[in-house]
Amino acid sequence: MKSVLILEDNKEIADMVEKLLLEIDTNLCIYKESVLANGYQVAVEHNICLFIVDIMLDNSVRSDVSGLNFIEKIRAIEQYAFVPVVFMTSLVDPEIYAYRKLHCYGYLEKPLHIEETRQMLKQALKYQPAEKEEGTLYFRKDGVIFAVEKDEIVYVQSHIGIVTIKTIQDEVTVYYRTCKDILKALDSDRFLQSNRGTIINRDFIDHVDVVSRIVTLKENYGNIEIGTKYKKNFMERLNNG
Repeated sequence: MKSVLILEDNKEIADMVEKLLLEIDTNLCIYKESVLANGYQVAVEHNICLFIVDIMLDNSVRSDVSGLNFIEKIRAIEQYAFVPVVFMTSLVDPEIYAYRKLHCYGYLEKPLHIEETRQMLKQALKYQPAEKEEGTLYFRKDGVIFAVEKDEIVYVQSHIGIVTIKTIQDEVTVYYRTCKDILKALDSDRFLQSNRGTIINRDFIDHVDVVSRIVTLKENYGNIEIGTKYKKNFMERLNNG
């Protein structure tokens, strides 16, 4: 299933674009956001095949071009280097910049014309997105999108929406994520959940004390408890890996 992100602060326009997209393909997964931070979150958590972005997302700022800034950051992510972007705006000046610098697929002037919009979206949806890079996990922190190499992750701990990622050389804190979210993003048998709030990279396990339910990690990375409810599944996956 293809995923599309509509980043537009005008609900009426966003709803109209969503309706046209579903007329083209009823199986699309469509995310509608009006806030930049939420748009970043969707982009790093999902594999978006088409971005539809309003250049002016903050009408309180004169000559606002926050939509362009959003795509600049998105283009820095390898998987989104050439994913189609359709800009919507009533501004004309940013058009050349959008095409030349951001590899813009198309440009729709407001007020939108239904048939023109439908045809552009139909063509843009023909793009086949690349799979997310297997070795990299993307996060957003303080408005910045950054990458963590999966094979460098020792363990991940989550508590009340605060996630600490312990890597070989560093420790990174991100927010509003759960172990369930992280496991889905990691998508690898290498990572095992040992308790409600902890995920361990099996490559860093030195030994396991089954009786005490304690995992000792290599290179003095410490000890981690195995939760009672997680013990059976953890050991089965560890032994079968």
